[in-house]
Amino acid sequence: MTINGVGFTATSTVKFNGTSAGSVTHVSSTQLKAAVPSTATTGPITVTNTTSPTGTVRSATSFTKT
Repeated sequence: MTINGVGFTATSTVKFNGTSAGSVTHVSSTQLKAAVPSTATTGPITVTNTTSPTGTVRSATSFTKT
């Protein structure tokens, strides 16, 4: 899944309703590619940066696994 935003870093992590992505590829500071785990459930996507800019952001809408 492609995630667009701002401020992504090479150490950004992604969770789908609390379940960690299988893998995360840092494409650029505005784009990540994340593997959706088979155990993911409907809910928000969160991206956490542990290096500057640090913090966690949450999607405005819920991810729905189909």
